[in-house]
Amino acid sequence: MVVQYWGVRGSVAVPGPETVRYGGNTACVSVDLGELILILDMGTGAIPLGKYLLGSHKRIVAAFSHLHLDHIRGFPMFAPLYDEECAITLIGYDTGANDWFPTDMLDGVHFPANYLNIPCSIAKTPSSLLPGALGEHGRLSVLPVNHPGGALAFKVESGSQVLVHVPDNELVPGTASYRSLVEFARGADLLSHDAQYAESEYREKAGWGHSSWQRACGLALEASVNRLTLFHHDPDHDDEALDDIQRLSTQMFSPQTCVVAYEGLRIDLGVTGDTYP
Repeated sequence: MVVQYWGVRGSVAVPGPETVRYGGNTACVSVDLGELILILDMGTGAIPLGKYLLGSHKRIVAAFSHLHLDHIRGFPMFAPLYDEECAITLIGYDTGANDWFPTDMLDGVHFPANYLNIPCSIAKTPSSLLPGALGEHGRLSVLPVNHPGGALAFKVESGSQVLVHVPDNELVPGTASYRSLVEFARGADLLSHDAQYAESEYREKAGWGHSSWQRACGLALEASVNRLTLFHHDPDHDDEALDDIQRLSTQMFSPQTCVVAYEGLRIDLGVTGDTYP
């Protein structure tokens, strides 16, 4: 299982000279399972991912943690949509009333392209069938987490390897939601978690649906995960601010490995030891 980060920002994309090292695209993570690639959220990071996938002939499956724009905005510009040789399976997001699919964005009004004219092959899988969406390549499961309007944490299991990815979540230790997530992530090879704020910033933004990097480290320690990636960076955190978080979080999570996510970060869960480009 190879996990790669294509967009690591939360809320809004922030391209520019002050974010060039960690990147400015919003949430998009791919999980390479061999012949199948799973995409978790399609913020603006889905645009470079789409270009990378052209010609790969991999089966593409996409799932969404929730419907905020920073997690879906890249879908209409995902290059494989416009390639007749590509096949994409979209997993519905349960809104409580029905399943939402990102093809709803392609109506000729919210985006110029119309879903009916898209040349690729698109299959839609109901959210109720999500556990079997990866077939023989693995198992995908979700857990509701603490975020305004609702959101999901993902667990991807393939063979003995386990990834838990929690894009948007406000950690409140001692709550039922927190305890459920500790068990959901227990012993994972890699936990990737929302770390939008420093704890000093979080105190002013409690209830906004995001966590501090300190709380993400605390969760990782309590769940006894092997590795931690801090994700969903605040758009106001420039490269220097994220360098500081990298240094401090490494001290807090030691001796395990903690990495502040950046565009291009690639983690092979099948490789022993820590090998980050």
